[in-house]
Amino acid sequence: MLTGTFLGAMITNASVMISFVFLQHYIYLRYVEGKSERYRTVYGIIVHGLAGLLSMLFAYKLENGAIVDTRIVPLLLMFIWSKRYLPWAPYATAALIVLFRFGISTGAGAFASLLNLIAIALILGFINSMWLSKQQFRVRAWTITVVGSIINIIMAGLVGAMPMIDFMQQFAATVFIVHIVTMIAMVFTYRAIFREMRVHTELRETAETDFLTGLQNRRMLDRTMDEQLTVASRADAELSVALIDIDHFKKVNDTFGHEAGDEVLQQVAQLIQNNVRSYDRVGRYGGEEFMIVFPHLGKQAASEISERVRQAIETAEIVTSQGFHVHVTVSIGVATHKESRGDMLKTKADERLYQAKNRGRNRTVSAG
Repeated sequence: MLTGTFLGAMITNASVMISFVFLQHYIYLRYVEGKSERYRTVYGIIVHGLAGLLSMLFAYKLENGAIVDTRIVPLLLMFIWSKRYLPWAPYATAALIVLFRFGISTGAGAFASLLNLIAIALILGFINSMWLSKQQFRVRAWTITVVGSIINIIMAGLVGAMPMIDFMQQFAATVFIVHIVTMIAMVFTYRAIFREMRVHTELRETAETDFLTGLQNRRMLDRTMDEQLTVASRADAELSVALIDIDHFKKVNDTFGHEAGDEVLQQVAQLIQNNVRSYDRVGRYGGEEFMIVFPHLGKQAASEISERVRQAIETAEIVTSQGFHVHVTVSIGVATHKESRGDMLKTKADERLYQAKNRGRNRTVSAG
């Protein structure tokens, strides 16, 4: 029976869990967002494992002294949000919850918990891989919630201290209701958080991304430069910068129109992106000017990549949506951290860009 004391414990448990979810979300935004998939996966495992521990520490006590907790809820959540993590994340979460359970006590209940979580992880893992992962979120969430709760009840009846029939008669309905209600509360909480994260990501991208090319904007490039300069100074590492300007771009706009000019900028941006290393930072610095930040790269190598970019743009035939065939060239100035410290790095690259312009355009200058 759901007594007032039990309902109070249920509210306390839910409050603790939801508070924990919001706390871990704050930590995620501050320290985890933007990290690698493996890093995010490990964080997710630890967080959901700790949530399982909290559910055991704040368990519900029934009138006859029996204890009900929601340790399976974090595991079910890992299956629901499995697309956000590496495939092995739910199983590692189950192992961590079991480890915490044995840390609380090592009696028969701990071994029953072990068998219970193994059964849930294996069955849900099989269903997820064979069918569930392809379904819409609502179908996936409800299936995992209901199937996981049913498996939990069956396993509790099979391996628990109480005979199966007695357990089903006295506790099955209560346990099922507790898990369903807790899952619904947690799923709605997570969905609210993920909606907030999407808005946060969109706002951040708007603030950091050039709307036309999709590259970093000037503000983000300046921040990237500051970060890389700090790293290079501390580690005495190489750092190079290239400034790129499209030659006679005003003539492109005057001849083909501004819409075609925008498409030229977009395709030039793509050509630059396609010809640098995956971890080089490319951005639109303003107008028809672009910048490449080369972490851990000296002048010679940066000049070679910049020249490759120049040649790729020179030989490309840009076809606009209006059917215009446009050929453009670029001038590039390259500078390195070793020869120009701090803010002077961009200044030196800009000087060499203008040297390239004065020498006839369509060239890369890295000395002088």
